[in-house]
Amino acid sequence: MSSIPLYKAFIEVGASEESASKAAEDVIQVSQLEKLATKADLKSEIASLEARLIKWMVSLQLATLVMIATFIKFL
Repeated sequence: MSSIPLYKAFIEVGASEESASKAAEDVIQVSQLEKLATKADLKSEIASLEARLIKWMVSLQLATLVMIATFIKFL
């Protein structure tokens, strides 16, 4: 998002160039902060990844056991 339209809007309502520039940059920074992940977002994502990892580990262990059982059966 560009701060130029905001800058021009501040100038049109009578702000000085310096204050218009600073205000436009501040608005852009605040809008960018809304996109940052929160601690709750990270915890949720970690929990989801952990569950998927456990499923994969269990599946691989079961596949390994099936292969070992099949190998022993043919001995």
